[in-house]
Amino acid sequence: MPEREEISKLLGTKKFSNREYSIEIKFYEHRLAYAKIYDKLRWRRRQKKNRPWMTFLYFDECTIESIYDYFDCLDTLKYDKVARRWFMRQLRYCTDGLLRPNGYMDFEKVYERMYQNEHRTANRYDYSFKDSKKALPLERLKTLLELLPEAAYDENVCVTFLSEGDETKMIAQRDGKYVKDIGKPESFRLELIQKVLPDFFEKVKRERTLDNCTIKTAITWLTPTDCDLTVEVQDNDYVYYKMD
Repeated sequence: MPEREEISKLLGTKKFSNREYSIEIKFYEHRLAYAKIYDKLRWRRRQKKNRPWMTFLYFDECTIESIYDYFDCLDTLKYDKVARRWFMRQLRYCTDGLLRPNGYMDFEKVYERMYQNEHRTANRYDYSFKDSKKALPLERLKTLLELLPEAAYDENVCVTFLSEGDETKMIAQRDGKYVKDIGKPESFRLELIQKVLPDFFEKVKRERTLDNCTIKTAITWLTPTDCDLTVEVQDNDYVYYKMD
């Protein structure tokens, strides 16, 4: 991807210090932040004596990793409610819209934010860490196979990808099965999305630049009659913001 990196502007720094902790947070444009937390009394803790004395937070474009770092910071601050609440209040700049009312992360919103940052649209979110794949309805499965009969169920193929080109490749795997790579032009892949996933296609039209994008498509057969179709569409040219 020919994305272009730009340094996000530093908006300001906030600090907190008491007997327990010392915290410094730098805020940047585009909801980015960098934080350092010093545990002043680390050697006096009764629990987890080997806790780190310093914790870092990089709230950058990779929202899912950032939100886990955020909760690691809250765990570090668990010995002082005042410091913890101050940290949570300041980080609302980054976490606003990503947390549920009970304080837990909203996986769907986290992935939506990350996909926005990456200029990417996906037809499903694997946010539950369970099998959230939904098989295609039979009428859409029929349409898929009419457009792409070479992607039909094959017990020796674990997953089928669509890529640029005009060749079909079979890539052997260690378990004895194959990954099938079917070359198709971008116009065909767009047509497939439009006919098989019409609602998703409308979303892509609203969010992406269709004449300058990359389309990733994966077809996984769950059973001989159940198929999962995963599609991601990403802009080819976009700005990637990072902290200095």
